[in-house]
Amino acid sequence: MNRKFLIPVASFVLMLCSGGFTANAAATADKDDYKVVRADRDRLPANVRTFINHHFGPNSIVEVEREDGKFEVELRDGTELKFGRNGRCCEIEAGRNKVISWRTVNQLLPGKARTAIAKRNLRNNVKSISIEDGEIEIEFRGSKFEEIKFDRNGNILDKDRRDREDRKEWKESRKHRDRDNWKNNRNYRERDDDDDDDDRDDD
Repeated sequence: MNRKFLIPVASFVLMLCSGGFTANAAATADKDDYKVVRADRDRLPANVRTFINHHFGPNSIVEVEREDGKFEVELRDGTELKFGRNGRCCEIEAGRNKVISWRTVNQLLPGKARTAIAKRNLRNNVKSISIEDGEIEIEFRGSKFEEIKFDRNGNILDKDRRDREDRKEWKESRKHRDRDNWKNNRNYRERDDDDDDDDRDDD
């Protein structure tokens, strides 16, 4: 047998085996990570799991931390949540360039606070909510208000207005992001159309 041919073949087989081990190791690591996340999720109090499942979906959790009976949860979209010992959500911060849905805001805030936000057309601008010591602090994106503070009953305590240049910069970044998303969706649709045409040609 030709030895010159045998050595490259042996090297090739070894390379394939190494690649297989690497792929298997990666798959095992992903599976272990999933088990860790699932175990942490299962340790959450029932009312915390219900809140997250209802507002963000059952598979949205990527990390859970517990300290002094309180929980901090990170979601896939970058949103971070904090829950008190009683399992009630006391803080939400939306992921980058995201806002908190009005459905979620609606559940956390008293009626007066919801009315004040709706009256100022800020329902789609809530960036974060923090509830502590009877005070509610809400930060906004892309509005003239940077922050509004309420008492536990929803009465306004303080309002901070954002600089006009900051609002303009955020709106511009959002416009570019929306345009990029539109282009990506359009390219995706065009690729689908091309695939359909190829299928028809094959028929």
